[in-house]
Amino acid sequence: MHDEDVRYIGLLHSDDRIVTRNFQEYLAAIDEGCDDVYYSDIQYHDSGNKVVRIWRSGRFSSLKLHTGWMPPHTSMIVSKKIYEQVGLYDPSFGTAADYEWIVRLLASENNGIHYFPKRTVSMLVGGASNASLKARLRANAMDGAVWADRSTLQSALIRVCKPVRKIGQFLVFKGPK
Repeated sequence: MHDEDVRYIGLLHSDDRIVTRNFQEYLAAIDEGCDDVYYSDIQYHDSGNKVVRIWRSGRFSSLKLHTGWMPPHTSMIVSKKIYEQVGLYDPSFGTAADYEWIVRLLASENNGIHYFPKRTVSMLVGGASNASLKARLRANAMDGAVWADRSTLQSALIRVCKPVRKIGQFLVFKGPK
């Protein structure tokens, strides 16, 4: 494969898995579509492979983005040209580097964004930003820092709203689908 053959780029963590029954349909939607940014729902599994949480992303809106919403980065497949325009992750944001990149990407509102309403990835629960309460608080501070150059009020709002938005992911879970 040559560099010019690459049209879209997606990321998958080493301990995450593709949900095969939906992923092929997702790739077909991307292949048939003309948007620059694609994302889907995901699920979380524990070390025993039991699904413990569902992240239903829902459709993108600027209001949702500005109140702590983000699509799951592991489900995102983005056109190569967007990476060339927006750039890569900024490591100075630590475990919030993915979040900062998504905010930078979606805040421009110049990109076609497509939501695929099925789970395409299963992530292992945990991770560096959730390893302990201290790590979670540090990650929350970095989430706020993502917005700090825009507004101090926005930064504080994100630090409250982003964790609150996740509560529903635990409350609506009713088992595998």
